[in-house]
Amino acid sequence: MLFRSMTLDAALLQRVVPATLSRAPPEPLAVSVVDVPESWGDEAIEVVGQEGLTGLRLFGLRQPTLVGRVAERKAIWSALRAAAERRRPQAVLLLGASGLGRSRLMRWVLEQVHALGVGLPVAAVARRPPAGDRVLRELVEGAWLVPADPAERAKAVARLPEAAETALDEEARLAVRIAATVDAVRDAARGRPVVIGLDDIQWSPTALAFAAATLRDADAGPMLLVLTAQEEGLADRPAARAALDRLAAREDVTVVEVGPVPDADLGLLVDALVQLEPMTHRLLLEHATGSPLLVVRGLETWIGAGALTETARGLRVAEGADLGRLAPDAAVEDELEAILAGVPEAEAWAMERAAVLGDVVDTAEWDAARRLDALPDPEALRERLLDRGILRATPSGWVFARSATRVALRHRAARSGREAGHHRAVAAVLAGGDPARL
Repeated sequence: MLFRSMTLDAALLQRVVPATLSRAPPEPLAVSVVDVPESWGDEAIEVVGQEGLTGLRLFGLRQPTLVGRVAERKAIWSALRAAAERRRPQAVLLLGASGLGRSRLMRWVLEQVHALGVGLPVAAVARRPPAGDRVLRELVEGAWLVPADPAERAKAVARLPEAAETALDEEARLAVRIAATVDAVRDAARGRPVVIGLDDIQWSPTALAFAAATLRDADAGPMLLVLTAQEEGLADRPAARAALDRLAAREDVTVVEVGPVPDADLGLLVDALVQLEPMTHRLLLEHATGSPLLVVRGLETWIGAGALTETARGLRVAEGADLGRLAPDAAVEDELEAILAGVPEAEAWAMERAAVLGDVVDTAEWDAARRLDALPDPEALRERLLDRGILRATPSGWVFARSATRVALRHRAARSGREAGHHRAVAAVLAGGDPARL
C-alpha cells in the first residue's frame, strides 16, 4: 500500500488521489492494541544525590532527573490511554517559555512508553528557519530504526518522495507525504500505540500540518501526538499561532501550560545532580528562578570556573572565587538586545529594576522603585514584551514568563554596574525606607 487516504476536503482529495491511484481502506490491525496501564508506575521522585567531588566528575554524564510535574505527567498519560482505548489519535500541546522543561516532559513520555513496552516512541525536532524541514523523514526513520532490517527501513523512507510524485501541487504533495508518513509509522508499530513527539512545533509548517491532518484521520489508529511549542517563538509567527489555536480548540487535544518549577521541586533536581551545602543551594535556586535549564547551566558555569570546593555539608563556593552571574542563554541575550535596540536607556533600566523585583512583578511596587530614580514607565516596551510572550499579564502587574529573560536583564545591569543601585531601590520600597540609607 503506497498511501492511505486521509480525511481531507473533497477538492484536495480529488487532486491528491487520482482515480487510477485510489487505494482501499487499510486492513484491520493483525495485532491487538496493547493495554496502557493506568499509571506509568511509581509517581514518587527518586533522588540519588552525588557525593562531593565525585559528583563533579559525574556531572554532565547523565540526563538530569525530571522532578515534579506530576499533574502534567498525569495529563499526558491520560491522553495516551485515551488514544489506546479509542484507537484513534489524541494530542497533548505543551505550551511554555524556553528553559522550563517542555522538551524534557516530551522525552519523559517517550522513555516511559519504551521502558514499559506499551508503544512505539518516535520523535522529531522542528528546526528554526532557514534550516531544512525534515520532520516527516525523521519520523519515518525513527519509527523503522529498531523493528526493521536496513532494506525495510530504506523502503519505508522511500515511500515519502514516491508518494509525493502523484500529487499535482505543493499543498497536495504535502498531504500525500503526511499520509505516507502516518502509514509508515503505523505499520512499524505493529498494532502498538504510537507516541509521536514533535519538539518546537512552531518553527515547522509541515509539523503543524502533520498534527492537524493526523488528528482528522479516523483510520490512523492509536496515536498520541506530544507537541511542544515555545511561547516566545510564536510572537512573529501569526500563521503558526493560528494553527496552534485551531489545534487547541479540538476536543481531542489537551493543552498543558508548562510554567516555572516550584523551588521545592527544583531543589530536588539540584540534589540529583550534585550535593551542595545549604547556602550555595539557595543561591543557585534564587538565580534559576524556576528554570531547570538555568540550574544545569548554572552548575556548568560554577564547575567550569572551578568555583566550588568540598566541605562536610556539600560543595560550596570557594574562598575568593569570582562567582559572577549565572551565564544567561546567549540566544536570549541576543534577542533581548535586539528588542532594546533603539529604546531609551532609562526605559531599559526600568525593566532591569523590574527583573530585580523578581519573577512576579507588582505594578505598584515597580512604580515606586523606578520613581526613586525618576525612571520612566516603558509602556510601549512592556507591550512588546507581552506580545512576544516574554511577559504575562496578571491582575496586579505581570510575571516574567521566561526566567532566562529576567536573568539576562539582571546580567545586563550587573555588567554596567547598575545592579547594586537597583537592589537598594527595591529594598527601600519593600522596607518603606530611603535607598540612600541602605
